[in-house]
Amino acid sequence: MIVVDRNKSNQDKGVWTKFGDSQFKVAHTGSIRFQRILNRLQAPHRRKIEKGTLDPSISRDILCEAMAGGLLLDWKDVINSNKEEVPFSPEMAEMALKNNDDLREFLQEFALDLENFRAEEMEEEGKS
Repeated sequence: MIVVDRNKSNQDKGVWTKFGDSQFKVAHTGSIRFQRILNRLQAPHRRKIEKGTLDPSISRDILCEAMAGGLLLDWKDVINSNKEEVPFSPEMAEMALKNNDDLREFLQEFALDLENFRAEEMEEEGKS
């Protein structure tokens, strides 16, 4: 059933998911913040994007920066190569996304799936 006045705050505020031994708070790809960052980063490359000639490494860098700024909102239990816990920051998130293809792909797929955000909304509605 469609609810015209549904609050889609989880899509913007994000929900937690696990990947490996770590947890990540992820917003939906429809998040206005993510869309604005992605559009801003793509703007200088618009002509190449439209022609399909943008270098894949530039495309990946744009995606990682946009995800770090608007999709990946927080994390828990993320470590560096010295096994030290790394506090969340957009800069560290961008580095993690660039250096971990599996993580990036997992978070992209998670952020695209509306069911991930609806499930938590339904749980919250049930608690009310």
